[in-house]
Amino acid sequence: MAFKRNLAPFVHNKILTVQHLALSDTKVNSRETITIMDRLQSLRLPALQNLTNNMRIPPSYTKPLAAVGSIWASYQLYRLANFTWYHFLRPSALNKYKEGVIGSPWALVTGASDGIGVGFAEELAWQGFNVILHGRNAEKLQTVSETLQAQFPGRKFKILVLDAVQDAGNVDKIQAALAEFKDLNLKVLINNVGGMVSPDAVLSNLPRPPHF
Repeated sequence: MAFKRNLAPFVHNKILTVQHLALSDTKVNSRETITIMDRLQSLRLPALQNLTNNMRIPPSYTKPLAAVGSIWASYQLYRLANFTWYHFLRPSALNKYKEGVIGSPWALVTGASDGIGVGFAEELAWQGFNVILHGRNAEKLQTVSETLQAQFPGRKFKILVLDAVQDAGNVDKIQAALAEFKDLNLKVLINNVGGMVSPDAVLSNLPRPPHF
């Protein structure tokens, strides 16, 4: 088997050697060169044929390989279908937060002065929610509120100005800012704000119930 596989390169090299001699050595008779090349060519063709036959997949392997290929293709189709359903065809789960609600429910989006926060607010308004826009820049929030109000005239928008880092430990300021929204039917919170604060700085200042 190994001899047959190595025969083709050997024969090919011999042909190249003879061709080189024919071009470089004037003493070699051209008729003899052609005869030798014909003989080598006759050896080369069967060798290549045997090599091709040896490289063919045995029939006993065909069905298992076809089964593996079918399983792999089916799995890829499943992944594609699942991705299409999840990202494009699946109905929104936000509708369950509107069940049994009189009027339009409210949603709070933190970090809504620009970027992805505005996108969240726009999507919630499109889904039928009134939106509280939170941020630390009152001017930006007012601009976003006016833009969304023009885009969704049937919705209501309010702004909440608080710094997520600087005001995190100021419980009185947070409670005063939230007092305006205490009667709203708040159903959804999108926590999009960025920042870093120690939890102890907030929890230690929260009022404790009398039984503690």
